[in-house]
Amino acid sequence: YIKIKKFSKALEYAERAYTLNKDDVIIISNLSLALSYNDKCEEGLIIIEQIKDTNRYLYFRTKLLINRIQNNYDDIFTLADNIINDHYLDYDVYNIKLEAFIKLSLIDEAISLMNEMSSKFIISPSDYNNFGFALMECYYYNDAIPFFNKALEINPYIVQSWQNLQVCYAQISEFDLALQTCNKALNYFPNDKKTLGNKGSILINQGKITEGFGVFIQLLPDSIDFSDRKLPIRDFIIEIFNKHGINLDNLDALEQIWNKGDEQEKMKIKESFSLINNYFNSLQNNIFNIIKGDSTL
Repeated sequence: YIKIKKFSKALEYAERAYTLNKDDVIIISNLSLALSYNDKCEEGLIIIEQIKDTNRYLYFRTKLLINRIQNNYDDIFTLADNIINDHYLDYDVYNIKLEAFIKLSLIDEAISLMNEMSSKFIISPSDYNNFGFALMECYYYNDAIPFFNKALEINPYIVQSWQNLQVCYAQISEFDLALQTCNKALNYFPNDKKTLGNKGSILINQGKITEGFGVFIQLLPDSIDFSDRKLPIRDFIIEIFNKHGINLDNLDALEQIWNKGDEQEKMKIKESFSLINNYFNSLQNNIFNIIKGDSTL
């Protein structure tokens, strides 16, 4: 019941079990946790003291979980270290300590612990991906990259790891590596819209406008409803650029404008593309219809 977050039901059964056997350390631990998940952490901490001298491992582990419920990170480190120093290899204990490091932005300590875990446990590809994602969210893009690579080394069919890796390389301006990652990902997921969108975006930001739009347009419908007629997608995109001060007759002219090197014009192109990209990301909501007169264009 705790696993499926039915905490009141968990407490009901834990209390019934405890009335039948007040000496069973697992029943005591379960009751302590059930109380804590029902906002009775202090009662849970009192109950667990019954097994302090009986089962050191279960005592510290239960207190660790209660402190996690309370977001009491300082005690989490002490309790986790008590278990680890007693030479118990418990993946969940390491993971809770890792979570605390990340919550407190102790990123160097988190990376060190991640590497220690890699040497002691068989880490699943999804956990490597989660490690990397946690670092990516803290803007540690360089440090996240090895973890996404490890995930993909074990299982190249994790689309999220490919996508995250693309973002990391782009964020540290390694656009060639980002592009290579997009191409590798497309070998496994040829129709992945996020990867195709990232590839188009990277190409455009490198000034490869024609090639980038060639990728990007694959993701868009052939036409957009515009007033009382269908507007071909290329005409729609040209309309957006024109509204941003880039006067075009056709998309091929974009690359010529880019190659002239005018920084102001390049910025207009990037801003226009950013708007198109946002439209693409919200395509399910049909917000392309915003062109029907909305001033935000």
